[in-house]
Amino acid sequence: PRILVFHVNPFASYGNSWASGLDLSNRGKGFNAATTFLGGSPFPLTVSYSRQWQDIPSFSSNGNILGGLSTSFTYNNLSVDTGVYLPKLPPVTIHFGRGGSETDYAGVSGTARNSFNAFSASTYYSVAKWYLSSGYSLNHSEFERLSLSDSSGQIAPETNDTRDMHAQAQRRWRSADFLLLGGSRKWNDSALQLK
Repeated sequence: PRILVFHVNPFASYGNSWASGLDLSNRGKGFNAATTFLGGSPFPLTVSYSRQWQDIPSFSSNGNILGGLSTSFTYNNLSVDTGVYLPKLPPVTIHFGRGGSETDYAGVSGTARNSFNAFSASTYYSVAKWYLSSGYSLNHSEFERLSLSDSSGQIAPETNDTRDMHAQAQRRWRSADFLLLGGSRKWNDSALQLK
């Protein structure tokens, strides 16, 4: 009954040189992997992970390629998905994600970084010809930006937090649709002081 299923997908792209005489290409490599445990049960669990490395040619302000210089980009993402699917009870789906990226710009010292954490849960149910659904999500992000106009690459850290709750009730009666919506959303953007 699908006790354990997994797969791994590596990939690579070496591209072509952008201009004659320049040993500079848009290159990338990485992989995606996922595994599902108890996929046919009321409590399935899926874990997936992806990672990517990429070199991108750098351009000057007037659009010319900067020979021998490239921007390096690294990305990673971890996801965990599960749920509760019991007979005669509303299904519940749960998601957790975590990841981030790093970017090194040509001619700029320092590394631009960002990271995120995400959590969400949702459910739905039908009763008395009404379709009911609700959900909750919580997201947290951190950014370390670089000043591309300053070769010293001064970092300006920021954080972002978002919390969202919503509920919905919907019913169709004859040729009319009735829809009730409710919820709340809170967010906070704050810049961290440079140390």
